[in-house]
Amino acid sequence: MKKNFIIILFIFLTNIFFVPKYNELNNLAIIDNIGVSFKDNNYTVYLREIIPTKDNNKMHYDYKIYEETTSNLDNALVLLQAKTKKQLYLKKVKTLLINTESDEVISKLKIKPKVIYHTNNILKKLKKS
Repeated sequence: MKKNFIIILFIFLTNIFFVPKYNELNNLAIIDNIGVSFKDNNYTVYLREIIPTKDNNKMHYDYKIYEETTSNLDNALVLLQAKTKKQLYLKKVKTLLINTESDEVISKLKIKPKVIYHTNNILKKLKKS
């Protein structure tokens, strides 16, 4: 009996103190594509947010593009998150569009894109894809 009580108490306390943080889907900006342009010692970072909507039992996806120019790439995501007023969800990033050969972009943005495109017209490619 005492053993069962201890097990139940342990499960109860574990659920109270170790509950993962809950994020409402409406408070997340799901990002599928990121573009980074480097020009004149400034980075311009583009984020494309997926906005899913349901229409007559079908899912329809709209997209919104955010843009921020800064000299420090680490600061770009903080500034973009302030623009979106949502928490950035970068685990669904499929493509990274860049115009530079630097690998520091991936490490500083802390993303794992499936595809990396090197292009000079990043905004046009983001709108097209």
